[in-house]
Amino acid sequence: IEILSKKTESLSKNIEILSKNIEILSKKTESLSKNVEILSKNTEILNKRTGILVEEKARNMATQMFGSDFSKRFLIKSLHEVVKLISKADDSALPKEHSSIQRNDAVEKLAAFLEPFTIIFVQSAVVSVEKAAEDPIFGHADFDAAKETLAAAKESLSNEEQPNLSAICGTLLGAVSKLGANVIIGEESQEHKDKRVKSMTGRFKRKLERIKRASHKNGLIDCSGPGIMFCCALSKAPKEDWGNEQNQLQYWIRSENFDIFDYNEEVECDIRGSVALVGSHATISCGEIKSTFHREAYASAVAQLQLRSNLVEFVLRQIFGERFTTNPIKKGHLFVLEANEDHQNFSHEVEGDLSVFVHHVH
Repeated sequence: IEILSKKTESLSKNIEILSKNIEILSKKTESLSKNVEILSKNTEILNKRTGILVEEKARNMATQMFGSDFSKRFLIKSLHEVVKLISKADDSALPKEHSSIQRNDAVEKLAAFLEPFTIIFVQSAVVSVEKAAEDPIFGHADFDAAKETLAAAKESLSNEEQPNLSAICGTLLGAVSKLGANVIIGEESQEHKDKRVKSMTGRFKRKLERIKRASHKNGLIDCSGPGIMFCCALSKAPKEDWGNEQNQLQYWIRSENFDIFDYNEEVECDIRGSVALVGSHATISCGEIKSTFHREAYASAVAQLQLRSNLVEFVLRQIFGERFTTNPIKKGHLFVLEANEDHQNFSHEVEGDLSVFVHHVH
């Protein structure tokens, strides 16, 4: 018993020592966690500073190559911004130095072209929300009323001769709000709830609010409307349909794979670029800035360059009609900081109808 008592006492001391070691380890872990957090913040600050440095150097380089107007940042929020970009062209018939009448006429012409597509885009929106609501995460009975609302909106669009598009979009927003309610429904998990909210509110709400404005006065023109989103969507249609009757474009929108929510409501340009028009010929240039350069970054940059150049080309053709007898020349300039010899392979590549030029910023 005495031996056992000593061993128990020794074990107790060892446990006490272990407890102290665990406490020390816990403090060190806590300290390490704080250091990691500090490092993370410092890394974030460094990345921002690097991004600012790259952007400044890229703009200086673009200014030296193409001029100060070319190198500015540009956000296309409305039809006015696209027309403004075109109005700076050499021979655009929308001269900047003259009154704004020609530019306003061009914007009105573009809005008039887009207006007949509004009802079809609203129909596409209803279909997209309906498909999303078929996901099992919306299987709870609490969502049945919202699903019935979607069905009623779809029926109104099909059966009414002149449906109230603003009211239907308002109904859609109400259904999206209920389906994406930020509360736990039934026995769903937090993860389940977050996924449901993201799939509804995150994807649909903001763009639906824009589409709702399409039927308002100047709704397709102002920066809070869907004019740019509609143009981005239509610019993805086959080019042979751009100048044909609107029925061809309407048929394309009604295709099974079309989803209006896939398209940008605003287009941000790292580098403003330019539009040059001479007679029946056009050259569209745009730019993008990247701090690092790899396959994914290149693909992302090309997608942005194609989006902008297609948007400008689509607007050009709608404004000037048959003026262009040839396809425009489209150039994308990619400015990157980090580069090595392998990147020389990207110095001039053709992506579709877009020529991409890579410039290494030093």
